[in-house]
Amino acid sequence: MVSVAYEAPDSIEDAIGLLANASVPAMVLAGGTDLIIQTNASKDPERLLVDVKKISGMCDAILSDSGLELGPSMNCAELTARSDIKAIYPGLVEAAYLIGSTQVQGRASVGGNLCNSSPAADTIPALIANSAECVIVGPAGERTVAVEDFITGVGTNCLTKGELLKTI
Repeated sequence: MVSVAYEAPDSIEDAIGLLANASVPAMVLAGGTDLIIQTNASKDPERLLVDVKKISGMCDAILSDSGLELGPSMNCAELTARSDIKAIYPGLVEAAYLIGSTQVQGRASVGGNLCNSSPAADTIPALIANSAECVIVGPAGERTVAVEDFITGVGTNCLTKGELLKTI
């Protein structure tokens, strides 16, 4: 059985600190639909889940003249309900709609889908087609990478210890 510690920080700085200073494998909880299953199946005896949903902006979707800024924890049900986003990014909204059942969509997030880096991820092709970029924050500061460079392999991404996805 896996022992799981849970933290829900109120700021990005606190989340970075928890991730950077964790003495056990630490994972960011954005949506959780895949992460919870992976945690239960983990061979690590201990694990830390850092829930970022209380952090300002993590569950937002801001549409402006310069594009869409998507918080990594915004759930797919909320995204698919946004007609303003659907009008400009129909492929992304359709991809979010394809993720699981209605119940799963209420928890699943585009950021979680991206960070899980599964070859079967529904939203990643739509993000790449829209030239989406990932804003990553961590102990060394902030950096931006293209979605296609974020994913480094099956189930792996470019995040290093202490880093998290801030926006897409």
